[in-house]
Amino acid sequence: MLCQGDGIVIATRHDHYWHLHGERYSRLAIEGSLWFYFEDREKRPSRRSGPTGAVHCIDGVAYDGDQICAFCDQQRNDWYSYRDSRHWMVMCLTTIEQA
Repeated sequence: MLCQGDGIVIATRHDHYWHLHGERYSRLAIEGSLWFYFEDREKRPSRRSGPTGAVHCIDGVAYDGDQICAFCDQQRNDWYSYRDSRHWMVMCLTTIEQA
């Protein structure tokens, strides 16, 4: 799941696709001045990363610019963050103004 920082779901991922507004996509591009972080099952946040100009999600892999930052682990139904080497339930995005 990919959420805004206020908990509103942007998109969900299942069957190897992102689902957004009733449509299926293999790729998502979220552009703007963004911070991102992860939350565990108890909604405890990770350290915030950014700012970045865009987060791209291609085939379940999240990129911060040209760097892989996380991937959707289909077996565990969560995100694996390369930056802190652990699993998280949700990836969250906030704009600079919300941060």
